Amino acid sequence: MKRIVQYIPYILLSIIALFFIRNLGNPLQGMHFVRQSDTLMTGVIYCYESAPFLEPRIAFRGALPKGVVRGEFPLFSYIVSLPCKATGVWSYVFPKILAYSCFLIALLFWVRMLFPDNKEKQKIFATLSVAISAIVTYMLIPIPDAMVFLFFSGSAALFRVKSERSWLKVLLNLMGFTLISVGFAMRPYFIFLIPYLFLITKDRRFIYSLLPSAGIYFWWYKTMVPTSDILNYYYTGMPTLEHMFSDFLPSLASGVFPFLRDQFEIFGLIFLFYGIRKNKIVAIYGLVVLLVMYFLRGSHLSAHQYYIVSATLIGLHLMTEGAIQISKSKRALILTLMILVLIASDQHHWHKPNVNFEAVRRDAEQNSRFENRICMKNFGLSAGFYYALRTGWADSWSGFIVDTFPRIEMADSSVEYKCPKGAYIMDQNNYLTN
Repeated sequence: MKRIVQYIPYILLSIIALFFIRNLGNPLQGMHFVRQSDTLMTGVIYCYESAPFLEPRIAFRGALPKGVVRGEFPLFSYIVSLPCKATGVWSYVFPKILAYSCFLIALLFWVRMLFPDNKEKQKIFATLSVAISAIVTYMLIPIPDAMVFLFFSGSAALFRVKSERSWLKVLLNLMGFTLISVGFAMRPYFIFLIPYLFLITKDRRFIYSLLPSAGIYFWWYKTMVPTSDILNYYYTGMPTLEHMFSDFLPSLASGVFPFLRDQFEIFGLIFLFYGIRKNKIVAIYGLVVLLVMYFLRGSHLSAHQYYIVSATLIGLHLMTEGAIQISKSKRALILTLMILVLIASDQHHWHKPNVNFEAVRRDAEQNSRFENRICMKNFGLSAGFYYALRTGWADSWSGFIVDTFPRIEMADSSVEYKCPKGAYIMDQNNYLTN
C-alpha cells in the first residue's frame, strides 16, 4: 500500500502534463493574459514590421506610427519572432514550447548546482517545482521568466566547468557574466539570486557579475527606456518612498494567505519547517528577499508574484532539505495534498479560455490586413490584439494613447471611447464561448 501511495503524486503530475500538452494550441493560457500578449505581440511586430531589435513595439498604440515602448530587455520577444521571420507565418505554439524547454533545461542545471552529489534531492526539488503554483503559473507561460531562469542556472553551470586552458576559462567566465547580465536586464528582480548563488557555491564570480549587470541595467533602463514613444506602459519605474512605506504593512498582511497558497500549496509548509531548521542562513536570506520585495512592490504583488521568484526558488531549496528528512510514504502524502491544492486553483493552464480565439483570428484575416489597424472593444487590454495578430486601438487603458484615441466627454463627466472612422471593430462579446 505504501508503494502505491508513493506513485500517486507522479500520476497526478502526469495528468497535469497532459493538460499542458492539450492546451499548447491556445495562444494565451493561465494567468496574466496581458503580460503574455504584450510580450508576444512585440514578437509579432518584430516579424511583420521588421522592427529593429532595440525598438520593441506594442500593438496597443492607436495612431502612433511606430509605438516604440521599451520595458524589460526584449530578448525573449525577439527570439520568439525568429520562426516567423523565417517562414512569414506566426506560430502560437512555438512561444509555449520555448518557455517549457527553457524551464526544463534550467531545472536540470539548477538541481545539479544545488545538489551535485545527491540524486534523491535533485528528484525531490524537480518534483516540488512543478507542484508549486508560483512556478507553474509564471515559469510555464510564454513570458521571459523561464528563459531568465535558464540564463542564471546556465551561468552556474558554466562557472562549474573546470579547465586547464586559460583561453577557455576566460571564454566560460565571459559567457557566464553575459548570461547573468542579460538575464538581469530582462527581469531585474532575479538580481536577488546572485547573493543566494554566492551563498550556496562560495564562488565570487557571482558577486563580480554585479558589475556588468549594473552596466547593462543603467544603459537600458536609464538611457533607452526613457526614449520610448509611450512612457510608463510597463511600470519599470519605482513608486515613491512615501508610497512604499504606506503600502508595505497592508500589502504584507493581505498577502499572507495568497503567499502560503501559491508558494507552498499550504501543506508544503511542513517541508519548509523541517528545511529551515537545517538551513537557517538560507532561510534568513529568503525572508529578507521577501520583505524587500514587499517593500518595493507592495500591493502590486497580489497579482504579480513573479516579482518574488527568487524567494520561490529559495523556498524550494528549503522544502527539499525538509522533505528529505521525512519518510517516503509521508512525503508522498504531503506532496499529493499539495498537488490537489494546485489543481483546485483557478489560475492555471487546465482551465479553458472563454474566448474563441480561432474565430477572432479568422475574422481579422478576412476583414483587415496587418498594416490596417483595428479597434478592440471589451477585450481586456492587449489580449485581443494577440488573438487577431493586429495592432490598433482599444477601449481600455486609453490613457496611454489619450491623444490618438477619439473620445467623447459625456454629460455625467464619464468618458466614452469611440473607434476611429474606418477602423474595423472587433468586440469580444461576439467571440465568447459558453
